[in-house]
Parts: sequence; structure tokens; C-alpha cells
Amino acid sequence: MPSRTQRSQGLSKPAASDQLYRCVAQTPASPRRSAPAMPELTTVQLSQHGPFLHTIRRYFFDDLQLFLSSLTGKSGESWLRSTWASIGQQMAEEDCPGVEHVDIPSDEITVSTHDIGHGVTATVITLPEPNMTCDAYFIALVVPPPGVKMQCMGGASTDEPRCFQLEASNSDRPFVCEWRNGAHRNYASVAEPTLEAFVAGLKGMVVE
Repeated sequence: MPSRTQRSQGLSKPAASDQLYRCVAQTPASPRRSAPAMPELTTVQLSQHGPFLHTIRRYFFDDLQLFLSSLTGKSGESWLRSTWASIGQQMAEEDCPGVEHVDIPSDEITVSTHDIGHGVTATVITLPEPNMTCDAYFIALVVPPPGVKMQCMGGASTDEPRCFQLEASNSDRPFVCEWRNGAHRNYASVAEPTLEAFVAGLKGMVVE
């Protein structure tokens, strides 16, 4: 993320991260002679969706206003597409047993802003089609103005900045979700994986 002195220069070139994702399967140790044969590893196909989401979260919470203003500027979409492509290249170079990288082009990535009620604006990033369950169709970055809150789990609400995503699920209905306090939270499902349905779902979470 650029420093505050780089405001006039927009977003910087994405930096490589030390580890983009964890290996979901490890090479088994050589079994002892008396041990049964180890089962073959199942190959899991991963795309850029997961690492990209957490990259956006990190930049957003590091400097809310700077990131949002840069994201909605003239170079915002090109920076997002470059970041997506950079993550894909790094994933392809990693040697992780049991994981196959699925490289998805960044052409579909766009940015838009939406009024979700009570003076709250959601900056929404449209992503390529999900590759698997829990991949996101959209990411929404929200900073409620003073005096306005949004719902959390258990009937609580907060005026803290939020990062939501509309995720693919095992059912035919996607879910509005959020990573919060280190845990993955599912909120309401929506009828279809469209921008309009996602924005409507977010509107239902805004409270005064």
C-alpha cells in the first residue's frame, strides 16, 4: 500500500507476499514397514480469489480513506487487475503438493460505488466467476458515517469499517459473508449472485 506521501501518485505496484495461501495437502512421510499404504493425494484446484480477498482486506484496513480514494480513481481498476495477475503468477510458481493453480484472467474486475442507505456508500469490486465454494463474486468495502451502524452476528451492530463479500455456497443461493475478528461469518443468503442482489443484501444490514 502506498504511503501517505504517495497520495498524488495513486496506488503503487503490488508487492509480493511471503506466502499467498497455505498448502491444503502435504506430502506424506515415508510409512513404516508395518503401516498401511497412504492414500493418494487429492488435487485441489485453487484460483486467485482467496489470496486476492485477503490482499484487499489488508490494504483497506491499513489506510481506509487513502485506499478507497485510490481505488475509485482513474487507475483503480488497472491496479486491481495487475494485483490479481501478480497473485496468479506467484501461485503458479509455488510448489505445493496436492494443489493445482487455476489461472483466471482479470478482465472482469471492475469497481463501482453504491448507496446502501442512511448515507452509507459501499465500494464494490466485481470479481471473475468463482472457481469453488467460498470464492467471492463481489467484495464490498464500507465505512459507515458517524451515527450509523451495520448489523453483526447475534443481533449486535457496529459503526466500524467493514469488508463484506458475496460468496458461492454449496446451495443455489450465495451468502453475504465477512471475515471478522479472525473468524468467517455468514449472514443472509440472497436469491442470485448479482450485483443488485448483493447491494440489496447490504442495505438490509444498515441500521441507525
